[in-house]
Amino acid sequence: MNARASRAGGACGWIAGVLLLVQAAAAAGAVPPPQTPALPGPTGEDRDLTTRYRLVERYAVEEGPDLLTSYEVAYRETVKVMVETAQAAPRVEEVRRSGRFGERVAAVAPLDGRTVSAVVRRYEEAAVTPDPWTATGAPPLMSGLDLYLVGLGSASPRLIVLTPERALWEHEYRFALGNPAVPVLAALLPERPLRLGDTWAISQTGAAALLGEPVQGGTLTGKLAEIRPEGLPEAAASDETAVLDIEGQVQTRSGPTAARARVEFAFRLLPSAGSELASGTSRDTALVAVGGIVSIRHAQVTSSAADPEQGIPGFEQRRELVLRRRWPPQAAVPSVPAAPPSADDRNSWLILADPQGRFHLRHPQILQWDAAASNGDRITLVQSRGQTPDLLVLDFLPDRQPKPDDAFRGAFDRYKEAGFEVLPLDPRALPEEEWPGMKAYRVEAVISPPAEAATLPRTHLDGYVLLTSGSAAFQAMALTTSTDEVQAFRALVEEVLKTLRLGRP
Repeated sequence: MNARASRAGGACGWIAGVLLLVQAAAAAGAVPPPQTPALPGPTGEDRDLTTRYRLVERYAVEEGPDLLTSYEVAYRETVKVMVETAQAAPRVEEVRRSGRFGERVAAVAPLDGRTVSAVVRRYEEAAVTPDPWTATGAPPLMSGLDLYLVGLGSASPRLIVLTPERALWEHEYRFALGNPAVPVLAALLPERPLRLGDTWAISQTGAAALLGEPVQGGTLTGKLAEIRPEGLPEAAASDETAVLDIEGQVQTRSGPTAARARVEFAFRLLPSAGSELASGTSRDTALVAVGGIVSIRHAQVTSSAADPEQGIPGFEQRRELVLRRRWPPQAAVPSVPAAPPSADDRNSWLILADPQGRFHLRHPQILQWDAAASNGDRITLVQSRGQTPDLLVLDFLPDRQPKPDDAFRGAFDRYKEAGFEVLPLDPRALPEEEWPGMKAYRVEAVISPPAEAATLPRTHLDGYVLLTSGSAAFQAMALTTSTDEVQAFRALVEEVLKTLRLGRP
């Protein structure tokens, strides 16, 4: 007989004994008045395999019972990529990231107390190995930064720096958004009460938060694997721990992905333990377990076979994540501003520096750096807009200053060879007082698709030649297919180009 059955048997014997005492008291005329029975759940002896648990993680800005308002997060992540190479050993790259930060809830959806839309965060430790930004002159990673994060779990989160006179660098922005958004990980929890051994489909939001990218197909499955009769030291006032196992195979943007995770949820049962649930002809009681995710151990493998005809090599990516959270936090946590801060070019624009320290610029977060389309002398920024994004492609010419009349002739010729119609205007010098330290020229052109591709949109191109006082120059192309936004996109692009400087920041 297992321990659970033994406890159940003991409970039955105890009940029988109580009934005998009640009968004896009745015979003596001393039956006590009836008492409201306690709901099952506060003691393990009242539970069995039919007991249901409703796992609840609640957030709030103001302190309150069983509410998460501030906490400390520590994590370690390793990503190892192996790419096949023709007639040679595979190329292997490994990146390790780690961090520890204190976080406080700044805004919560008013209805459910589960959806956190903004937090403030302060880092105690942060590291990336290898660090490709050592030559840029950047400060130590995340040092001296208090951040306001808006839009957690959305497609377009934003970071606002709360620390005066502290700029946010591109690699810091990516590091912060790449850190696990712990409140969003609450989407891993089941929506309905579960018995031990029950399974549920992980939501798309939860899967994306765990995997680090959206799921395009397939489902991860969770299982309530264990209820431990003790809490965890990291979770104040927790009495018990639910162990959740998650696994499955899904399709992500990176490729087919297999994943497995173990999640520990520390909780205490509410004194008035829950609601009755219909189950066939009987009624079961769901115990309300209020707490939070304390730890996650996760591994995933993404792989793709080679396609020699397309020249696509095979690859495998392995990612491991270990995360722990504690509340209340031991790390310092910044205060929530009295009013939500507004983003501007001083507190939200990012410094993007050439890894060799030759030049740098600043750009808004709506223009995203496309690392895959960038190289040593080229920076590509993308603004998402429907199916066809806006592009800013910037080339650094360290020892050449092209003539504005000739700078884009090659690009126009390539469009023409592909059957496009190109209608350019003559280069125009831009006001020198607006472009300090350089001479700026703009070339405008409209590019129309050939007749056989008439469904393609017409593209407006603004080309720029920026000549420095030395031998270096910059050449840029801004392309948009949104005819209504040509002037607005041009203004944004020129704001960015005016921040260009040689050397380190």
